[in-house]
Parts: sequence; structure tokens; C-alpha cells
Amino acid sequence: ATVKTKTNCVLWSLDRETFQTVQAAQALESRTKSNQYLHEAQCLSALRGYHQRKLGSTMKRTQFLNGEVIVKEGATNSKCYIVESGMVAISSESLGEEELAAKFPVPNKIPYERSSSQSVGSPTASHKTPAIPGGAMVATEGFFLGRQVILGANGVAEADPFDEAAKTSTSTTTMKAVGAVWVSHFDIATFEAVLGPVKEVLSTGIDDDFGSGVGVRELEPVKGLSDSDFEEIAFLGEGAYGKVTLAKCIKEDCRLYGKEYAIKSLSKKQVVEQNHVAQVGSERDMLIELHHPFVLGMEASFQCPDAVYLVTDYVKSVTLFEILYPADESNEIPPEQKKLASRFWAANITEAIVHVHNQGVAYRDLKPENLLVNEQGYIILIDLGFAKKLPYTEVDQDGFEVTHDMTYTLCGTFEYLAPEFFYDGHGHTHAVDYWALGCMVHEMIMGQTPFVDFPGEQDLRKLFLRICKTQYKPVEFDSEFDSKAEIPGEEASACRDLCANLLKAHPTERLGNLAGGAKGITEHPYFGNFDWAAMRSKEMEAPWLPPADFFSSVEKDLLTHDSELEVYEGDPDLFADW
Repeated sequence: ATVKTKTNCVLWSLDRETFQTVQAAQALESRTKSNQYLHEAQCLSALRGYHQRKLGSTMKRTQFLNGEVIVKEGATNSKCYIVESGMVAISSESLGEEELAAKFPVPNKIPYERSSSQSVGSPTASHKTPAIPGGAMVATEGFFLGRQVILGANGVAEADPFDEAAKTSTSTTTMKAVGAVWVSHFDIATFEAVLGPVKEVLSTGIDDDFGSGVGVRELEPVKGLSDSDFEEIAFLGEGAYGKVTLAKCIKEDCRLYGKEYAIKSLSKKQVVEQNHVAQVGSERDMLIELHHPFVLGMEASFQCPDAVYLVTDYVKSVTLFEILYPADESNEIPPEQKKLASRFWAANITEAIVHVHNQGVAYRDLKPENLLVNEQGYIILIDLGFAKKLPYTEVDQDGFEVTHDMTYTLCGTFEYLAPEFFYDGHGHTHAVDYWALGCMVHEMIMGQTPFVDFPGEQDLRKLFLRICKTQYKPVEFDSEFDSKAEIPGEEASACRDLCANLLKAHPTERLGNLAGGAKGITEHPYFGNFDWAAMRSKEMEAPWLPPADFFSSVEKDLLTHDSELEVYEGDPDLFADW
């Protein structure tokens, strides 16, 4: 569009980056408040940490103006409100003052009372603040108004009547805005979708995957190694800041002795110049925590004056991308085998992602290029370059520690990005990995991701628009999808249903991020007769094995790729913990 001035004027401009920063800050402040108030609500005391923040992430904000009714006595209501700012009058025609106070006890707060002749604020002729009925309670910032709804859902007899089928409560009170009021809220259906049945959650707690395995590792990384403890065998490829080589450990008193490993070197000079010291250190720390057959973990790290090194297992393999898009058509997987292989790989990927999530890490770059298929036909997840530990804590400009349950960086590969990546200020969690899994399953079945017209399409505007439109319109599937995905003996539409539920625009509706976590995926009909235990132990034979000519021969001539490391003359303390 063209915008022209008709008269002399002064314009204020706000660039997109600043706008995004402001929105993110406001959204974070709102969530931080909501999480704090949820923490203070005694009827939700069973919720702590991650699950409390997960519920907080589902909450929406609404404004009510002077005199507007938030909840009406005798009406049904499913929402649990928290007062973010302003005041709310709570009154009842059927309850006495003591009964009303018992409905809404306020620990460490004094109910605010005024007679019917008094009013709040400074009313004007054009805008009067409504009077508060005598005996009414006034809820101020931080007050949890949803107590009766939660207690009703939890089966407490003294609570307001609750309809289990409709997930609504019949209110015995009226709640009205006194002045302008901002509230945040969730409903019981959302609570149970993301956490589980209220009665179970508040009595027995929650069984969830994310963060459950933090700190659990069978073997600690080997320390005290140097580059002289390895004998280089072959060149494997180029890394972001150096080369990757195949090498054998020659240190006899080390558990790595005699085995071959892939060693990734990173030039200190380049890492510092790119301002990636913290990112590289974070990747190493996350690799230390990951130890799973379907995830490429780290066995050791060390440094020399000019570089740092990551030692990982060496896997003779080919990327899933090369399998899905083979250069030689003769290497294409037969259709019936591809159906079984796609389900097998989807299970492998799910298992890998669940392990990463168990360590409290959002992966954020799931795509075929980051998935290796080994000689046994099993998937191995690699590359934690965009992975992020959640929640994470940082110190704000005022010197206070702030815990973030979401992250705001736009990262990953465009075709696999979830809608929340594009919503300014909304942030994202590990739920983006389940969206990417949905894209991956679709790609394995159809040979392309769900939001492009053909593989490799470069129209990013159309791609982003289609991804964002999923919040209004569900993903559409090709008419041949079911026939290409159907597993013999299983429902024809099972795979399509799995994809559709992984590709839900709102994270609180997305499979994998619901109550029960990844069980929603592993117990889905698409995996109806799938033996997860046999796969996890690698006792299951893969439905398809890569042909021998898929595996590129490693480069034997090290001299061809022999290059001197750039001299690092910076602060050695930046790499002190290596």
C-alpha cells in the first residue's frame, strides 16, 4: 500500500523488532502474574512448577468495564477467573455474609467491604462507578475467583453445584467489575485437556513426560582428554566452525579406548566472533544430559588453545532426507514397505523426542536432515543447535531472577514451524516439536510437507500464511493420503487422524501436549498393533533397510581436508569450563 500525507504532520514509527520485544515483554508479564496467582490459590496447591506454568500458558485475558457482570448468580459458568488489575465485587442474594466469606476465603488478605450508600473512585456525571452492595466482598489484584468452579469439579460437596457432563458450575454469587478490570481465565475443559481430570490431578498429581528425567544419566562424559588421545582415521564433513573427523581413541586407561568416534572441532576464534560462546556451551551441556539409543549423545569434550571439541558416537548412516528424496529413483522404497517404514520411523522419532523432552529440552529443529537412518534401519536424532532448555532463568535489568516457561526466538526450518512461532509476543514451548512431528509424518507419507504445493517450494509468504491459517481452518489432506498411509489391519484414517491432531494450531489442543503427554501419541490407533517395547530394545526388525549404496564412503585422504586452526588470542576464561 502507498500512504501519503495530505497536510504537514509528525509521524511516530515503531520498527517490527521493537514491537515484537514490547509484545513479548507484556505477554511475559501477564503470564508471570498469572503463574504467581495460580501458585497462591490454595485450591490449586497440588499444581507446582511445570504443570502450573502449563496451565498458566492456556489462560486468556479479558477486560470488563465499570458495572459489567463477569459471573451472574444462578447462571452456569465454566471459567476460572483471576483478577489481574482492578476490583471485582462479589455479592449474593441467597447467601449471608458469613456464607459468602466461607465461599471465598482470602488468606493473608482482608475482604474489602462498603455499605450500599458508598461507591468506589471518583464518579463523574457521565461515568459513575457502581455502588457496592452492603456486605459484598471486593476482590483485588491476584484474587482467584474460580475457587467454587474448581471445588465443584473436584467433587467438594460444599461447592457450587457442578455439572460433570457440561463441565459447568451454577454460580451462587454475582461478580461485577468495579471500575475497569482485567482478568485472566481458563475453563475446566481446557484444564482437563492439558493436565487431566480435576479430581485426579488435585488428589494424586500428574504423570507427565516433560522434565521428568532431568539429571538422569547412566554414564558421565569422559574428562581429561586431549587431541593427542585420538588418532584421526577419515574426514567426515564440515561443521559450522570447523571439520568433523572419524577418529579412534588411543588412550589405554579410558573407557573409550579402541572405539571409533565422530569428533567435531569448533574454532574458538569463530565461535567468539559469532557471539556463540553461550550457545555452543549450552549445546554441550544438553548433549551431556542426553543418553538414548535414538539420540546422538556426547561421550566427551575437551579443548586445545585454538579449538573446543565434541566427541560423539560414530554412526554409519544416511539422512532420512536422502531416503525420502533419493537421487536414484531405483532406491525409492516400495509403497507397501514405505507404509510400514513410515510408521516405524514415526515411532523412532517420537521416542527420541520424548527422551529430549524428559530432559527438559525443546528440540525446535525436527526435519529429515537432522535424522540419521543407520544400517539397522533405525532413526537417530542429531544436532541440538536450536535446542533450548525450559524453563530457564535469567536476571532482568533490575537484577531480579525471572523464570521463563516459554522462549521467543524464531528458529528452525520454515516448513516445520508451528503457528506460535509467528504470533508476536506469544512465545513457544516444546509443543512445537509435536507440530513438526506431524509435518514429518505427512512428509513420509506424501513426499512433501503439508503446507507446500511441491517439495522445495520457495514461496515463503504463501507457506507462512497457510501455517497461520490453521488457527481458523484445519489442515486439509490429499484424497490419496489414507490409501498411501493405511497399515494392513488398522483403520484407514488412523494416520490422517494422528497428523490432524499433531497439527492443531493451538498448543493446548495439540496431541503430545495434552494430559498424559506423549501417551496420546503412543496409544493412538495408528500404532494400534505396534510393539513399542520391542522397538525400544531394538529387538524389532526394521521394515526396510537402506541399500549398501546409500552409504557414502568416508573420505580417506585426510590431507585433502587438512587445515590449520585459526589462532585464538582472546580471553581463555570464556572456555574455562571445557
